[in-house]
Amino acid sequence: MKKFKISIIDFMLENGKHEVGTDKNGTKVCLGDMVEYNGEKNWFVAYRYGTVMLKQVGMIAMIGLKDFSNVEKLNVFGAGNDWLIIAENNDPMFDKLKHLIEEEA
Repeated sequence: MKKFKISIIDFMLENGKHEVGTDKNGTKVCLGDMVEYNGEKNWFVAYRYGTVMLKQVGMIAMIGLKDFSNVEKLNVFGAGNDWLIIAENNDPMFDKLKHLIEEEA
């Protein structure tokens, strides 16, 4: 197995394509969306080793979510220098996103 990573910026082409749930208002939430979580803005919906997480750019701590009842999707398109997707090449997400992954020489 080999780890793969996709940055927030490289994932922008996939915006709105990978739904993970609905927010407290019934709006669909996708990987890469920016959301407000418990009153705090600027969280990204990320993916780590099979789990949907919330992550802020530059922060190590993340929050794993099973439902999005405390989340409100923001009408903003955010980008940052950080990893949005991290998994291994046997993860189901690999086949969906392998077109975004640069092969190492």
